[in-house]
Amino acid sequence: MTRGYISELAISPLNCQSNIEMISHSKPWINRKDISAVLRQMKTGMLARGLKVKEFETAISKFIGTKGTVAVGCGTSGLILSLRILDVGQGDEVILPTYVCHSVYDAVKQVGARPVLCDIGENWNMTIETVTPHISSSTKAIIVIHLFGNVVDTDSFMQFGVPVIEDCCQAFGAAANGKMLGSIGTIGVFSFHATKCLTTGEGGAVTTNDEDLLKRMNNFVKNGNPLVKLNDLQAWLGLSQLYRYTTMLARRQKIADFYTQQLRDLEIIIPENENCHSIYFRYPVRVRNHEYEQIQKAYHNLGIHVRRGVDKLLHRDLNLSDKYFPKAVRLFEQTLSLPIYPSLTKREQRKIVKVTKEIFHSKCN
Repeated sequence: MTRGYISELAISPLNCQSNIEMISHSKPWINRKDISAVLRQMKTGMLARGLKVKEFETAISKFIGTKGTVAVGCGTSGLILSLRILDVGQGDEVILPTYVCHSVYDAVKQVGARPVLCDIGENWNMTIETVTPHISSSTKAIIVIHLFGNVVDTDSFMQFGVPVIEDCCQAFGAAANGKMLGSIGTIGVFSFHATKCLTTGEGGAVTTNDEDLLKRMNNFVKNGNPLVKLNDLQAWLGLSQLYRYTTMLARRQKIADFYTQQLRDLEIIIPENENCHSIYFRYPVRVRNHEYEQIQKAYHNLGIHVRRGVDKLLHRDLNLSDKYFPKAVRLFEQTLSLPIYPSLTKREQRKIVKVTKEIFHSKCN
């Protein structure tokens, strides 16, 4: 470790306090209106999938700008449903990045297809350059991940003539060239897990502008497919959050602006330096290689939970060489995700900035 880069005081075991108040890495923003909405639905006795889910689906379609939406049990279920209605199955190939959560890989395997992994670009997302070498006659879909809320140029992937599934699980409400993510590709998939920008506790949605695919999705609903299991109770919470979602995004942006202003002179690379267009589901910063564990410990000792960008790289589970994924490997080692969510108080924001400054010395010093 480079002396003077990370404060030795910050990583000292003496700093660890068992009764210290911890700032979590993720936390939903639930207000009184959300609680009232859920209680109102509970009093009706209608707790299964019903009219409120339909209302939620219609609201999502209107918000995203698509012809139809089907609410599902989670983001992974949304990916599985998308692949199935596209008739992706045994012997087919689906391209996705190695730098992503394992559930995306699992969804592809669930339908019997073969995941083909690609590298990423400097802003943590796949690019046309990293995908092109993997296109083949067996390619039946590309899953474009808008990781951390960072916008990917979805249109560029449409040139290959294969279905493009936009994984917007971390980017609900982001837009590119005036179009909402999830309305640009063939299909858009969203997650409403408790850690996501908009939450229904568990849940997700699949949306499309293709009328034939929409009919196929709705048939899954009519046939009682287990992938489609969002209920009215969850839908009420989702609708309540959707009513104030622009405020939620504005709060994320305001916190990101505060971090950017306060941290730009430190020996870390902030999202601003990567030209990211983002809704800041995460605020990823880049540090020097092979220091993550020490840095994570330093933050924890000072009362803040931080995480890697992703838990692991998918290609390593398949025993593929790191040499084929150089940028993903580098960013995996360097990326540190700071807490950022609308319920983060100003006091907590100031503490995160203060601790970050304690851990990383200024470039000016």
